[in-house]
Amino acid sequence: MQIIILKNEIFYFSTCFVFLTIFGTLHHELGHIVIAKLLGYDTILHYSSMEWNSDIKKSITDFYIKNESIIIEMRPFQNSIQYYKKLDKIYYDEFLIVLGGVLHTIITGSIAFFLLVFNKKIKSRRILFWFLVFLSLFWSREIFNLFKGALQFIFKKSSSLFWGDELKISTYLNLFEGTVSILLGIIGLLILSVVFFKIIPIKYRLSFIFSALIGSFIGYVLWMILVGPLILP
Repeated sequence: MQIIILKNEIFYFSTCFVFLTIFGTLHHELGHIVIAKLLGYDTILHYSSMEWNSDIKKSITDFYIKNESIIIEMRPFQNSIQYYKKLDKIYYDEFLIVLGGVLHTIITGSIAFFLLVFNKKIKSRRILFWFLVFLSLFWSREIFNLFKGALQFIFKKSSSLFWGDELKISTYLNLFEGTVSILLGIIGLLILSVVFFKIIPIKYRLSFIFSALIGSFIGYVLWMILVGPLILP
């Protein structure tokens, strides 16, 4: 009887983790899109990324392509003041758009986490409790990005030990490139430790951790490799 219950738990939790992987990815990209829309850009959602564009951005790109050598050599050219003003705006807007995705993810995870910690009545409302548990795991993205950056560096697929939006934010702020990645990774590790070892009832803990590994892997392969590129290329 105990084995059947364990199998049921693993099935249900694993299924939730599959959907969490897909939903979490799209939720993060929608954070980028919301900010881009507020700044007046056209956007396109892809399965694991988004595009933002406008006439200003296109004109800057086209001008750079045509005048690359002049700009690189910092020679004077006509309308240079207007060009650099537009460039500054694009650069600042890009920072806000990148920041939007990260904040959307960690704020959602933080709200869910604090509700779990400070509202004891939630535990008695089973569906809401587990919903908030899975939302709090949005913080796992920060840990995943740390590992992914390290693996890419080890296998020489990147020249940096860090990766993702967090690396970009550190660069925009002129910080050590790992500042944001390490800071958010540590916070994410602390939050997930509390969720896994304090908040989740002990009778579900082992099957939940096991399901996290299975469901996240299946969700990643399903969305990032098989289905996602077909639905949102």
